[in-house]
Order: sequence, then C-alpha cells, then structure tokens
Amino acid sequence: MRDYEYLIHLLYCFIHGETPKEKPDEVSFEKVYLIGKEHEISNIAFLSVEKLENKPEPVLYNEWKLNYYFSVERDSRQSLERNRVISAFHENGIRTLRDVYPEMISLRKILIKQWRA
Repeated sequence: MRDYEYLIHLLYCFIHGETPKEKPDEVSFEKVYLIGKEHEISNIAFLSVEKLENKPEPVLYNEWKLNYYFSVERDSRQSLERNRVISAFHENGIRTLRDVYPEMISLRKILIKQWRA
C-alpha cells in the first residue's frame, strides 16, 4: 500500500464511521501527514489516526493534533465571518445559497461533533 492510499483509507474510515486498519509497515505516517497537509485534509485524517492502537511517534502525533485544532479554530472563525456577511446580505435584501439550500452542513459542524464524541 502506498502512503496516499493509506491517507484515502483514513478519510474513508472517518466518513463512514469505521475503525481504520493499522498502518502497514511500508507506509510512513510522516508522508501520510505531509500529503494530507498539502491537500488540507490532514485534519480529517487525524480523526481516524486517533482511533489507531499504534499512533505516530509523539512529535509527529502532536503536530498532527495541533494542525487539527488549528483547522477547527480557523473554520470557526470563517463561519463567524460568513454569518456576518450573510447577515449583511439579508439586511440589504440579498438571498444566499443558505437561503436556497438550508440543509447544507458545514465541515466545522462535522468536525466539532466528531471531536466532542
């Protein structure tokens, strides 16, 4: 298995609520993290990594965890600002996608729900 394939496996497990398989010997946690970070999905993969028996070495694990917390904080700030913009639109009679598609859910809600579980 290649590093990117294991990253995809971690993402799949998070999305489907499954426990991920332990990392194969030929896969590098560091490379998985770096690929995920490059594509801004390492925060989601971290939620699967937390379920593993054999986690990355402590320095990498803590960096990954910190990256996850920063992504949740960043998304929270963006959500707050988005709500301010939407309020300004509404005050000026402008409809938004949220008005047309109220069932849309934000990544922040998914990540925070998972983090609190």
